[in-house]
Amino acid sequence: MLTALDFILGKPLEIVIAGSAQAPQVQAFLRTIHDRYLPNKVLAVVDNRAGDGALTLFPGAAGKGTLEGRPAVYVCRDRTCWLPITDPGELSAQLKGHQPAWTVS
Repeated sequence: MLTALDFILGKPLEIVIAGSAQAPQVQAFLRTIHDRYLPNKVLAVVDNRAGDGALTLFPGAAGKGTLEGRPAVYVCRDRTCWLPITDPGELSAQLKGHQPAWTVS
């Protein structure tokens, strides 16, 4: 219940992965995200080729796409995004700074 309250009162981390869900790079991004305890996150995988149906469900994905044909991850908070990431190692480093201070690494 405290996690739900924290989600409601805080500003969730919004993570958008642009690319096909079956792509190995996207799967690596998902493993990197799920390996961390990030209770206040909203995660969306958007395939640019699938149309804009996901944008209806999650408007935060608007304007976010692949970079030079490669899957990309956009990490945002309160509608402000950091630079897009195309490497799981970079994503891991960026997410480390967003874990709750009370978690054990």
